[in-house]
Amino acid sequence: MEKRQYSIEELENFSLEAYKSVSFQDFWDIKDQYMAIPKEQASPTRIVPVQVLINVMQGRLDEAKELAESILKSDDPHAEFIYHNVCLIIPTLTLEELESHTNALANVDEEVLGLTFSAGHPSLLNGYRDFTYFGDFLYNQKERFIKMLTVLYGNAAENMYNVGKAEFLYQTNQCLKAMARITKQIPLLEKSGDIRTLFAASCLQMQILVMNGELSSAVQMVKQIRSQVKDRANAELLYNLDALETKIAIYEGHYDIVTKWLENKAPNEYLDFKMHDLYGYMVKIRCYILTGRFIAGMGLISRLSPLLQKGLRPMDYCELQILTAIGGYKADLKKECFEALAQALEIGYKYKYYRLFADEGEPLLKVLNAYRKAKPNAPHKEYIKEIIEITRTTALLYPNYLLEPFSKKIELTIHELDILKLLSHGLSYEEIAGQSNISINTVRYHIKKIYEKLDVNSSSEALSRARTLDLLK
Repeated sequence: MEKRQYSIEELENFSLEAYKSVSFQDFWDIKDQYMAIPKEQASPTRIVPVQVLINVMQGRLDEAKELAESILKSDDPHAEFIYHNVCLIIPTLTLEELESHTNALANVDEEVLGLTFSAGHPSLLNGYRDFTYFGDFLYNQKERFIKMLTVLYGNAAENMYNVGKAEFLYQTNQCLKAMARITKQIPLLEKSGDIRTLFAASCLQMQILVMNGELSSAVQMVKQIRSQVKDRANAELLYNLDALETKIAIYEGHYDIVTKWLENKAPNEYLDFKMHDLYGYMVKIRCYILTGRFIAGMGLISRLSPLLQKGLRPMDYCELQILTAIGGYKADLKKECFEALAQALEIGYKYKYYRLFADEGEPLLKVLNAYRKAKPNAPHKEYIKEIIEITRTTALLYPNYLLEPFSKKIELTIHELDILKLLSHGLSYEEIAGQSNISINTVRYHIKKIYEKLDVNSSSEALSRARTLDLLK
C-alpha cells in the first residue's frame, strides 16, 4: 500500500476493501493514521475494527477488548455481525467464547473476516492464537473444531485441522505419526492452492527432517518454499521463512547466515515492536544467546513475558522460559536459570510439550542434568526423565547448537583481563586507574578494546559475555 497521508474517508474505504483479506503489514504501515482519528470521528464498524487489530499487534489487549465492545453501541445494522468478527481478532478468548462468536456467524449470509489462521507464522497449532491452551480439544474434538474452522475458512477447514493435528502429534513426540500425516497432507494443499496452510505444513515437515539429522533435505525445502511464497507475493510468510532459515543455520553452524539475518532482516524490538513479529523475536533471542548478548536477550524476554501470559500463549511462554534457563546457565546465573526451567517444566507437563524441550538439544540437556542434580525432589520426575532422554538425541545430532562461535578467537591482553576483573568487582574507571597506576584515558582505551573484542556496547554486556567465556577466573 502506498505510504502517504490518507483522509478518514479513504481509511474507511481501505478497511472495507481489506475486510475480505486482512493484511497485517498494510494496516501496520499506516497504524498511526488510524490511531490518530478522534473517537467521535472513528466509525465503529469501519475504523474501530482496524484499531482493535492494531492494539492486538501492539500487545494492548485490554484496550482492544474495550474498543471491540464499543462496536455494539453503533446503530449500524451490521454492527453485531462486525462485533463477532472483530472479537475473533482478540487472542484471549476462552474456548466457550470462541465457539460463541463462530456460532453467531454461522447462519449469517455475509462474508466472514478473512483473518489468517497462522498470521504468517510457520504453525497453525500456535499461530495467530495458541490452540494448545485448550488442552486436548484439537485431538479429541475433531467435529467440534472443524465446525468452528468451517465458519471462518470454508472448505479449507479440514486441511487446516489435519495440519494442526500433525503439529500436535509432533509436539507430543509422536514424530512418525506426525510425518505420515503431514506427508499425506502436503500434496492436497499444493493442489488446493492454500499457500498459508501449505507453508505451516512444509515448515513442520522441515522441522521433523532437521530433528532426524536430515539438514540438507530441510535446506532444499527452504528453497522450494521460498519460490512458492515469492510466486504468490506473501511477504509475511517470506519474512518468517527468513527467521526459520536462520534457526536451521544455528543447528548447522552457518554463522554467516545468522549474522546477515541479524544485520538486515531481524525484527528490531527497539524501533517497531509488534506481536506479529513473535516468531522472529524467538529466533532473535537464540541469536542473542549464541553471541553472548544475554543482557539484550533478557531485555527482549522481559518485554515478551507479560504479553504472552496475558495473551493465553502457554506454548510461547514455555519456550521463553526454556530460553531464559539456557541463557541463565551460560551466564552462570543458576538461581534464575533453575527458576525459569521449573516454570517451563510445570507448563510443559500441563500441556504435554515434549519437542519444545527436546529441540533445544545440548544446551538444554546441560541445564536439565544440573537441575535434576540440584533439585532431586522437584515434581514431575518421570516427565523430566522422558524430556532428558529425547533431548539427548538432539544433543548427539547437533553438539554445537547455540555454542558460541567466537569463544576460541577472543584473546585479551593481560592489561585488558586485569581491567575486566576490576570492573567485575564494581570498581569505577577512576578507581581502576588508581589501582592499576595508569591514567583514566588509558583505562578508557583498554575498555574500548575490550568492547571491540567481545562485540558488546556496555560494561554489563562485557561482564556477561566474559563470564560466559570463562574469562574472569
